[in-house]
Amino acid sequence: MASHIMKPFKLALIPLLAPSVALAWFSNPEVNEIKAVSHDSFQICFNEPFKNEKLIYSLEFEVTDGKAFSHGGYFKQLLAKNKNDLCSSQIRLYDYFDRGNSTPKELRKILPQIGLSSFEAITIKVATSQGQTSLTKTQPDEMIFEQRLLTRPQQK
Repeated sequence: MASHIMKPFKLALIPLLAPSVALAWFSNPEVNEIKAVSHDSFQICFNEPFKNEKLIYSLEFEVTDGKAFSHGGYFKQLLAKNKNDLCSSQIRLYDYFDRGNSTPKELRKILPQIGLSSFEAITIKVATSQGQTSLTKTQPDEMIFEQRLLTRPQQK
């Protein structure tokens, strides 16, 4: 008899939990900090933990003559080591650009030597992902962060 009374109670919790789960999925964390981890990698830190399949990032690099190059709208999934992390896993420049035919051959040759200070500035964009299929998980839906970071000391 006690189990009969508990069943309606358990079912009544499902509608209460669904909005909180949906709210957690659709709310976007805010970027708090970009941290240099080493000469060729950094982390993006947020105000709250984020879901691994939800956020993506892209990078654009500016060299000393003011020219910029990027992967032409290429976004990559932003990952965390565990679900409670506020910071992403390390983002290495080499890993971002080492992606087959879309990386120019001359850039592929120098990738192992590239570091954050190899560029005048790096623009980092973070967006929500359009979906969960292999075709849409790296397509941006809503841009939630964009910032140009100077990576070399400025000359006076």
